[in-house]
Amino acid sequence: MLSICIPHYNFKNPALFESLLLQCESVPIKFEILIADDASITANKSYLEAFTQPTFKIFFLKDNIGRSAIRNFLAKKAQYPNLLFLDADAEITTKDFIAKYIEHFGTKIISGGRIYSNQQPKLNYLLHYKYGSQVEQYANKQFQSNNFLVPNSVFPKLSFDESIKGYGYEDVIFGLDAKKHGLELIRVDNPVKHIQLKSNEVFILDTEHALQNLIKLIKSKKHIDLEQQIHISEFYGKLKRFRLTFLLSIQQDIVLKKTKELMILNTFFGATVLLALYKLYYYHSLQKH
Repeated sequence: MLSICIPHYNFKNPALFESLLLQCESVPIKFEILIADDASITANKSYLEAFTQPTFKIFFLKDNIGRSAIRNFLAKKAQYPNLLFLDADAEITTKDFIAKYIEHFGTKIISGGRIYSNQQPKLNYLLHYKYGSQVEQYANKQFQSNNFLVPNSVFPKLSFDESIKGYGYEDVIFGLDAKKHGLELIRVDNPVKHIQLKSNEVFILDTEHALQNLIKLIKSKKHIDLEQQIHISEFYGKLKRFRLTFLLSIQQDIVLKKTKELMILNTFFGATVLLALYKLYYYHSLQKH
């Protein structure tokens, strides 16, 4: 028995829900597909009203509650023993996507991962695409929440940290909490394709917001080993121990300005290298304040 939980926000993707319905109907299980819209504009959510089959449960929230809270909301509404969380900007690319997850019903948390298209987008969306296709889809160290299976009995012990507002690190914290509870996290080859790309400007803003969240989480000391679990904070810690962070203060504003301009304009090679450089300098600027 399976509850598919999908947080939805301002992205029209009916093909995802149609694919899930077809696959679930082709296997011998009871299922439900729960979609919670997090206060999208009317033009981007009204299409959900067309999914009138009894297996669909659609929730339209009046106020935006955020990435963590909406996942917790969906888990509370789910009735079956297995929860499959998917982001609403996913595309199912295999015919046995649901069948593969059924094989893993049990007590473990199973992450299926994500992939990106082989076709490059327009220049203004290239930064997100390059980071996603060159870095993110191969990042196996941290838990990813875009596509994972978790037992309903386990989820209340964890939940997503609703103190984390906006974009960034709520999935990493969920994974770390799972490990603290002695729960096993397993990565399997069952990815979905990420199809919603952010513009270069929006992607940089989200990156900055994520780093702001990371600083707050580290300073809160709620997660003692967090700093060692994240590559950028771990690397910065090494620079700090060797008293080398002063190097990042040299022409810091100029470096931030120029790398940001290059990433937005896309007149460059090595987008992921520039992004890594920008993140390190931006992280240093947050530390100083």
